[in-house]
Amino acid sequence: MLGSFPSRKAFGLCVTFWVGLTGYDTSAEQSELIGRYAVEYTHETEQGANGAVCLDGSGTFEVLPSLTVRGVITNSDGQEITYGKAKLNGNQVTGSFLIQGKDVGDFSGAYADGRWRGDYHAINGCSGTWRGEKSEAPIDLDESTKQKVIDSFFDGNYTAALSTLEILAQQGDARARYVLAFAYENGLGKETDLQEAVRWYSKAADGGHLKAMVRLGELYAVGFAVEEQSDELAVMYMRKAAMRRDPEALHFMGMFFTWGILGVRRDTDQALPFFWLAAAQGLEPSISQRAALEVSEGGKQALFAEMARTREQEEPGRVATLASHQTCLDSLKSQSFQAASMYLALIVAEEREDYFFAALLGGSDEYSPLGESYWECSGRTLSIWF
Repeated sequence: MLGSFPSRKAFGLCVTFWVGLTGYDTSAEQSELIGRYAVEYTHETEQGANGAVCLDGSGTFEVLPSLTVRGVITNSDGQEITYGKAKLNGNQVTGSFLIQGKDVGDFSGAYADGRWRGDYHAINGCSGTWRGEKSEAPIDLDESTKQKVIDSFFDGNYTAALSTLEILAQQGDARARYVLAFAYENGLGKETDLQEAVRWYSKAADGGHLKAMVRLGELYAVGFAVEEQSDELAVMYMRKAAMRRDPEALHFMGMFFTWGILGVRRDTDQALPFFWLAAAQGLEPSISQRAALEVSEGGKQALFAEMARTREQEEPGRVATLASHQTCLDSLKSQSFQAASMYLALIVAEEREDYFFAALLGGSDEYSPLGESYWECSGRTLSIWF
């Protein structure tokens, strides 16, 4: 490739020069360039200055999400050569070669049709061509760089970020898998594909990603995007994330116990510790919910009286007659749970054999866009006051 360099003393007096490229397509988007390439360098001159033997070489050429270049080339003499001062301009790259931090040559290249091609010239007089093919070898990024790619996605740079995140997801990175699932679910840089979203959420959850567990819990709870609704899977995913102190999962587990839904036995004493743990992490809905469950007996009696006045003096905003009292309860719990779970504090105010009355009371405006609402099942009639 660059040839044999027995001594670095000769480098300083040599003049490097630039070999230009012509005829390459410049239309490729830079996001397409990100990845690792297996490169080969082929010498075209047999002998350089002062009898230097020109050698072939091979190695890696990696374009990082930051659009910087790195890699290592090893010539047939076993010398390791790295890239220095590399610069991308559209689909073209220019830069220098380094041995132990010293410039030993220049290279240029262009990306077209899924591969790199270019020329190089060393200060010892050796020159030739190089080419790079996309490699399946994993991208090796530090945690800080991975986070920058994820941040870039959520800043709206969907296509560019996903070109790297898809590779990381295939390599098993749980955070990349979660973002890829999110992209498929919401149509961000991808066509909306709920099956793919669930598949990648599942892979992310298997890798320990807590937000993926929470999202799967939500999807299975309501039967959205998954093959069928599953109480068991909804609670399993939420419980796994809650055991690792994810605040949203803790909140949902508290809600499951508060309402007695998804096969969880209704028990507000069991619910309260979940809300405490989530509230300790600053989750506003849990702070409101905890306060709701800790209302004094006098406060509850005042609330009962207010509800009674509302029931007597105002017409409900919504009334539905359902097949049975149990169907009414199921509908009330499903709808009010979804309203309460992340926005409103909830107090179960009164429960009798054929009668269930609940109040959803707001905390701050930010977390309570629906204000107050009262929900009642009387027999098989569901009434809601907004």
